[in-house]
Amino acid sequence: MRTETRTYTLYRITELSEEAKEKAHTEWLYNRYFYGWTHENRQTLNTFCERFGIVCRNWRYDACNYSYDYRSRQEDCIDRLNGGGWRPI
Repeated sequence: MRTETRTYTLYRITELSEEAKEKAHTEWLYNRYFYGWTHENRQTLNTFCERFGIVCRNWRYDACNYSYDYRSRQEDCIDRLNGGGWRPI
């Protein structure tokens, strides 16, 4: 058996630069707020996109925010569909 020792230097938030505060906050969000279903949600989104001909890029979310870009691979007229069926304009 062996023993390892780690030394940490702790700072008060007031001692940090603005850049260090931002980095610490970002890492805290991504590490502390790990959402256990991220992989499953991504698989569901991928299946939805495949079935409906949608391309979804830049998809991400965390405990506080979300963002995504999407584009339909279907013809432009798909945007004019409604519950009554497609009608040419």
